[in-house]
Amino acid sequence: MKDKYKITEEEINQAILHSPYSLADSPASVGIKAKQIKKYFYEFIRFLANKINVHLEELGKTLENYDELSCAVDLIPDLQEKDIELGKAIPNLIGAHNNSGVAHNDIREKISTDIGTHNTSGGAHSDIRELIKSAKESAENAYNLARGKSKIHPMHDYGEFIYYVKTKPEEYNVGDMFIFDNKNAPDFMLFEKNIQFVSGEDDVEISGEYLPNDFEFTPGSRVVINGMRFVIQESGYDISKLATDEELSALNEELTELIIALGERVTEVNDVLDFKENSFEKKENTQSEITLENHTEYSLGLITELSIALPEETEELDSIINFRAGATAPSFDAPSELVFSGDDTSGGRFYPITHRIYEINIKEVMGILSARVGATDFEVIE
Repeated sequence: MKDKYKITEEEINQAILHSPYSLADSPASVGIKAKQIKKYFYEFIRFLANKINVHLEELGKTLENYDELSCAVDLIPDLQEKDIELGKAIPNLIGAHNNSGVAHNDIREKISTDIGTHNTSGGAHSDIRELIKSAKESAENAYNLARGKSKIHPMHDYGEFIYYVKTKPEEYNVGDMFIFDNKNAPDFMLFEKNIQFVSGEDDVEISGEYLPNDFEFTPGSRVVINGMRFVIQESGYDISKLATDEELSALNEELTELIIALGERVTEVNDVLDFKENSFEKKENTQSEITLENHTEYSLGLITELSIALPEETEELDSIINFRAGATAPSFDAPSELVFSGDDTSGGRFYPITHRIYEINIKEVMGILSARVGATDFEVIE
């Protein structure tokens, strides 16, 4: 408890990262301007003050609650005594209640009577039954559409259409289209079943065997026949272009053969891919000495020292090394054959500094082992 309000070692380190200590030995040589350097001499003061204020605020809250807690402690003995009394009395009362044959007798009789009346009532939950019926019809329509049961029914004329709608309504589903041999005759789409004709909403109800002569059947008109509502569609189907069941069956067989052949080809490709090597193998390594391997990327993490060795064969060598430098610049050693360029390099050599993330791309180019260095500054974020 005594350490709760102290400034932690981690917070001190974070303050140091905002101080001149985190700068490179020669800030100007790495591109840091005088204005930026000046900021490091006072920025850490604000950061440290903010951390101290947080601890003071926590301490103040604890002191404010101290008086309330001390008063509550005085009540604990009385509360404990009452708790013991209740704990002994409640089980006895519950046991007596459970063993009583007349406990809640009125409620039991009422529940039994109401349930019996409900079960024998034909009108109980009539609203729910209607909703279930409507939901069942909607589900059946959606199921038929999902299974592709909505079909196109070619008809020779309107008389044939009306005859089948009246005699075999169960064969048709919502979404079915009825098209006719006459190209100028509009098509009918089954929109809804088990409905009543609604004057003002529907245009005409057909009760006879033929369409009325005085009604103009235009796209968008709503026609009710045998409790089924049809919406007239603009004609545009050519019956001669419709495929027969036999033709569809033959096409389905050809499609199945193609799918099987495609599956076999995919298996062959996967078998070939299983023998392919990755272009770059990634390795996480914590060793301070590594011998480079071709087509390999090393992730070393935070290091304090690193020594690189070359393989016996360096032709077409291609490797990547990633690591992080902490508060102390790591020592670095590499063969003279490697020519370094990029960040924190000079005269073909590499000199890592503190608080940076490095990526070294080593590649054999025209007989020269080129080591390109990329660096990114980082800061601790808590």
